[in-house]
Amino acid sequence: MGKFLKEFAGIAVFEALKSTAWGLVLLLIEFVGVHNLVAFLPVIAPYKILLLALAIVISVLIGIIAYRAMTRNLPRFDRVNSDVHILKKTISYDYRGPNKIIYRRQYTFKILRNGVDKFTDRYRWSGNGEAIPKSVKPEHTIHHLPEEHFFRFFEIRFGHAYKRKAVVEADVIWELSDPNGVSHPVISATIYEPTDCLVMHVTLPPTNEIPTAIRTFSPEIGARLNAETKEALFSNNNVEIWSTIKPRLLHYYELRWRKQSLPPVEG
Repeated sequence: MGKFLKEFAGIAVFEALKSTAWGLVLLLIEFVGVHNLVAFLPVIAPYKILLLALAIVISVLIGIIAYRAMTRNLPRFDRVNSDVHILKKTISYDYRGPNKIIYRRQYTFKILRNGVDKFTDRYRWSGNGEAIPKSVKPEHTIHHLPEEHFFRFFEIRFGHAYKRKAVVEADVIWELSDPNGVSHPVISATIYEPTDCLVMHVTLPPTNEIPTAIRTFSPEIGARLNAETKEALFSNNNVEIWSTIKPRLLHYYELRWRKQSLPPVEG
């Protein structure tokens, strides 16, 4: 019962704050309605305030029931407890030759609590060459963590602890090779931290045929249900840039291209 009341109160406050304008309009309608009812039945005049309060409570209950009915098929997640807010994350893939691919992740963090001195991320390289992340910024170091579920995890260690609201930039680079051409032509990201802007940038070598970019947004890797896919041609200089403002938390973004012989990285 206590859990229900807590959820009830939380939803009520959230809806009241989100719909203040509509709430004021509803309150005005209820006030006018009660006023007219009192004018029609003067005997209930002493209970005018009580009737108005009762009308408000009933309206809130109806609103909550309607809200829950409309959102019952929407996924619910626990609150994300993150050390950082990502102001911008840029993922770039630059093909510079048969054995020279530069993969890069650039981050701009806003620190959310005192004492944060590192950030953890992951990647998956499907080629048969080495994939070792290195920090472009000399004050940062990369610490490798155990591999889990085909992903390689790593920490960007900032060198010292930052205070809340500090803005920190990090830059990690991979120099990749795929001699046998077995990697998949895709870069991707799953949004685990609140993020303001996600940019995916792919540069391919000049060809006679302009490659096709395939942008996919989905609840998770490989999901078909509720996945959105859009195709677009690369620019004339074989560059594709996909920018997403406020990407959805705990969702997957993928940029794929039809160039099977060129190596990529997943994240």
